[in-house]
Amino acid sequence: LLDRRLDFHPPFEVSLELRHDVAGTDWAWGAAMRHTERTERFRVAEVTLEDNIATFGALFIEHKDVFGLTVQLRAANLFDGLSVLERTVYDGPRNVAPVLFTEDRRLPIGGVFNLNISGSF
Repeated sequence: LLDRRLDFHPPFEVSLELRHDVAGTDWAWGAAMRHTERTERFRVAEVTLEDNIATFGALFIEHKDVFGLTVQLRAANLFDGLSVLERTVYDGPRNVAPVLFTEDRRLPIGGVFNLNISGSF
């Protein structure tokens, strides 16, 4: 058995989705949540962990008959997830060389809003 997983392969991911079509109406609503953990990427002189929004949540509301079209409004990144980069660069092969520099970046992404219109035009 290997002590480490394949590079950048998610060792753990869970995804939940809920959709409720309101009986007797053209309305629907729903929610989604996903949590993903990433592993490091290994190179000869570098180790990197990169992740965009480890925990992601979204809500939507939908009307299925707006002039014959389906209109959905969606709000996402409800948990205010970040774009994360952790990187260590070595001055040669990482098993024998000293650390040249490290990078630790955490950028806010903010809320994401979508308006989807679908159907036959």
